[in-house]
Amino acid sequence: REDGPIAFVRDDGKEELWVRDLDSLTARVLPGTGGAQYPFWSPDSRAIAFFADGKLKRTDLAGGAVFTLCDAGLGRGGTWSHKGVLVWGGFGTGTFRVPAGGGHKTALTTPDKTSGAGDHRFPWFLPDGRHFLYTDTTSDVEQSGVYVADIESDYRKRLIATDSNAVYSPPG
Repeated sequence: REDGPIAFVRDDGKEELWVRDLDSLTARVLPGTGGAQYPFWSPDSRAIAFFADGKLKRTDLAGGAVFTLCDAGLGRGGTWSHKGVLVWGGFGTGTFRVPAGGGHKTALTTPDKTSGAGDHRFPWFLPDGRHFLYTDTTSDVEQSGVYVADIESDYRKRLIATDSNAVYSPPG
């Protein structure tokens, strides 16, 4: 949402998740989010997912308990589809998916370690809620790139050679 809040991790010794409305100068901490890293919003901006303690967690913006969705290791960015699926990438791993309500994680992509691949990170859902972008990092910048993948098949295609991540912005 254009008028919604922003979320950020404030590191004052606790690395907690904070939110601030764009029309306000006051931020507030979301309780129970100690150790938070790499937060990302639900499609309706009512909840935030984040990584802490080797887990993928979520909390509602309105308050309440923090829920652990699944084990996630060292998460490196995530995305949340309008179909209730979260996809994330990890340090030294590929991408995974889990339902927004939590449960068993499923591997989606796996780095090719024989070609020097490092990890798959910073996924971003495309509008269909099925395909997503992610960055494949390698020790050789020329081999790194942004890929598109499908949560329902093994489809994977390199779109561009880069060592940066990509996001989708709808037209208009």
